[in-house]
Amino acid sequence: MTIETTGRRSGLPRTVPVLATRVGDHLTVSTVRNDSQWLRNIEADSNVGVWLYGRRRQATASVARGTLNTVRIELQPVA
Repeated sequence: MTIETTGRRSGLPRTVPVLATRVGDHLTVSTVRNDSQWLRNIEADSNVGVWLYGRRRQATASVARGTLNTVRIELQPVA
């Protein structure tokens, strides 16, 4: 899947491919990198886009920092 964030400085859309685990309308993504810009972008603006199966979905994300940084994403209902 691909996560689309908003650049915290530029305000432009930024995309990054990630591997996620999905359970219902919740996705979990993790990384061991502390300097990932996409993590910082999510911390600045939790509204993200998620590309699944060729379609964009609106979502809300939150970051839990630690040895393994984890992002929990909640998909918004399909309109």
